[in-house]
Amino acid sequence: DHVQVGWELVVPGKAGKASSGWRHIRSRPAGGGGPVILFRAGVNRPVREEMARTVEQAVIRSGVRSIEISSTTNARHREGSPHYDGLGVDICEINGTPIRNLGARSEGVRKLQLAFERDPAVQEHYGPLLVYLDHRPYRPRNYWGIWRQHLNHIHVTR
Repeated sequence: DHVQVGWELVVPGKAGKASSGWRHIRSRPAGGGGPVILFRAGVNRPVREEMARTVEQAVIRSGVRSIEISSTTNARHREGSPHYDGLGVDICEINGTPIRNLGARSEGVRKLQLAFERDPAVQEHYGPLLVYLDHRPYRPRNYWGIWRQHLNHIHVTR
């Protein structure tokens, strides 16, 4: 079972119960017949309310059956990462298949990345299909490195 029950918020300099404006991402955002959001062990932690809504709405809009989240406020991220502020999520599976096995041409990857791209509040949006920053193609000098780092997951921040 991928879903973790219970949580402990671990944010540098902060610990304990989540403050107002933080909540868990709903595992069934559209109710019993809709898509399912699963979590790797240790990942089902509260995020900012707006990040939870972003993920839930994109999953519903995309039409995928399920996603699995591999990172929220857990794990290691670059210093200053929005993940630590509850504003970043990494998705590692779509419809039960690892993203690294799906690739950019997968219908699930395409639908999910385009659903995130339709949200005006999304800032960083990196994955096998799109590498966007503020809704524009992001092409820094290290573009190919960033793209390769995101062939196995979709990274989204607000």
